[in-house]
Amino acid sequence: MSSNSSDASLAIFAGLGIVVYLFLFLLVFIVSVLALIAMWKIFKKAGKPGWAAIIPVYNIWVLCEILFNNNILWFVLFILAPTSVVAMIVSCLALAKAYGKGIGFGVLTIFIPIVGYCILAFSDAQYTGEKM
Repeated sequence: MSSNSSDASLAIFAGLGIVVYLFLFLLVFIVSVLALIAMWKIFKKAGKPGWAAIIPVYNIWVLCEILFNNNILWFVLFILAPTSVVAMIVSCLALAKAYGKGIGFGVLTIFIPIVGYCILAFSDAQYTGEKM
C-alpha cells in the first residue's frame, strides 16, 4: 500500500515540477521577446537599424556606437568577462543620458533593465545624441 501512495506522491510532485518549469520557461520567453522589441525600438530611435538588436555580437557594437565616443574600447570591455559588468553598468547610465533621462533612471535600468528599456522604447523619450 505504501508503494502505491509513494508512487502517486512522486507522480504529483513530478507533475508540479513540470508545471513550474513550463511557467518559468514561458515567463523567460515573454521577457526575452519584450526586451528584443524594446531594443529594436531604442535602436530605431537612435537612427540605427532595428534589426541589429537581434544579431548577438553586432547589437553590442551598435549599442556602443549609440552610447560612447570610443566605441571600440567599450566594445572590447563588453566582450572581456572581467570588465563586462562594469561596461554594462556604465552603458545603462549612458543610455539614460543619451535619451535625456537622469541618473535615477540610469540606476533603475541597472537594477531592472527590462523596465528601463521598455520605458525608453515605448514612451516619448527622444534620442539626444549625448555620449559618454
